[in-house]
Amino acid sequence: MSEPVPAPSHDRLIERLEFVRCHALLGDVERSPGWVRMTMAKAPTHFRNGVLHAVLEDDQVDDRLCATIAHYTALGVPFRWDVGPSTRPRDMAERLKAVGFRYFETVEGLVGHASRFDGARHDVIEVGPERIDDYLRAMQRGWNMPPAGTARFREECELEFARPQRMTHYFVARVDGEPAGASALAMHDGFAHFSGASVDPKFRGRGAYRRMIEYRMAFLRERGMDEVTNHCVAATSAPICKRLGFERICDFDVYVYGNAVA
Repeated sequence: MSEPVPAPSHDRLIERLEFVRCHALLGDVERSPGWVRMTMAKAPTHFRNGVLHAVLEDDQVDDRLCATIAHYTALGVPFRWDVGPSTRPRDMAERLKAVGFRYFETVEGLVGHASRFDGARHDVIEVGPERIDDYLRAMQRGWNMPPAGTARFREECELEFARPQRMTHYFVARVDGEPAGASALAMHDGFAHFSGASVDPKFRGRGAYRRMIEYRMAFLRERGMDEVTNHCVAATSAPICKRLGFERICDFDVYVYGNAVA
């Protein structure tokens, strides 16, 4: 649980990392200045339910905490509260713990550049509607995702495939001919964001995660894009990405309520 003090030159990168964390959310999204809360009762996991951005005055915190706990408790779904670079008040983590939240993990906000990667593109493919089952199978095994969460991801993919202009692209890494890993990227104005990377446990340690990074970087170079943002769990994927050349810019500490689990 770190509290980084970003250099002023990183302000624009932090803005992008916070933007993508709160962008293109599905379900019931409550937005107001300094506040983003997502609810997806059909996907009962804290990855899809919780407060993603909160900039509050001291006298707002107690009421907002009570209302948030009551909201998700009534729905019977686990939920989270993210504490990021812009979260206010600065002691929000302590306030969360005081009412029953517990620290779950730290997600590092990383930035990389496609131009600094080589052209490796082996054993990874981009998938469309006809191969989405491979993507979902690898993702479900990699994240140990419950059936309701997997079903919701299928809906999200189908919505994306129906867009007149695609923003998100999906990829599968193969090992021994089997779908071993899943990942995605979203195209934004002037940069791209990597998301959703996971590897089936039985194929871990065989380079699938690294190959998906390299393939997506090549994909972006072909389209004239360079800057890439990424959110990676500090204890698992972040070290891999940093060895490959990503730079840590900031942290997002994730707190979950009570006995909530992924």
